[in-house]
Amino acid sequence: MNPGFWDAGRWIGPVLIALLYVGDLSAQAGDDGLPGLFGAGRYAEAEAVCRTQLETAPADAEALYYMGRLTDDLGASDRYLGRLMVEHPGHPLADDALFGLAESAYAGPLGLYLKARRFYAKLVQAYPESPHVPMALYRIGLTHLVVQETEVAAATFQRVVDLHPGTPAAFRSSLRLAEVAAARGDLKRAAALVDSLGATAPDSLKQMVKAAKKQ
Repeated sequence: MNPGFWDAGRWIGPVLIALLYVGDLSAQAGDDGLPGLFGAGRYAEAEAVCRTQLETAPADAEALYYMGRLTDDLGASDRYLGRLMVEHPGHPLADDALFGLAESAYAGPLGLYLKARRFYAKLVQAYPESPHVPMALYRIGLTHLVVQETEVAAATFQRVVDLHPGTPAAFRSSLRLAEVAAARGDLKRAAALVDSLGATAPDSLKQMVKAAKKQ
């Protein structure tokens, strides 16, 4: 599990350089292995190693995972990660893969919020110790908010704040709770949330509360 693995963005894409590989590509990875190559930004080498490994071991968990990360083809990426989930649900990278599938559905061009919600919910249930759980819960709240299920969304955001204080997801959830409270006209609640955020509260939210007070 790697809590920051998806932070830098969903799609890495291939590196547009030409490299000459000599000998066995898996051996060239050396002690670094795929995590080392990927972490060092040697994406073309990592992709080549993945393809070689998948030719001999099509269900190799690590190769499936990193191919899912490396390809900039949305559908292909989801297929690699989905296969990892089917073949290796107990693998240490499985929660990362499931979070990737959820993020793909949520942020993809089609905005598949209900599909994303199912993936996020599965992650929370199947991998309760995953560092992705707070953000998964926050995203679940957003999927309810986008379809005007405000009460469920607010309850989910509150769950994040209560269960995962101090996390980025908890901060974002507090912002959403303040926005929901202001929209409802619950100015006392909105103001209290803004005050609890202190200097970190965005000016746009402060202005929203002020505008609501004037109405």
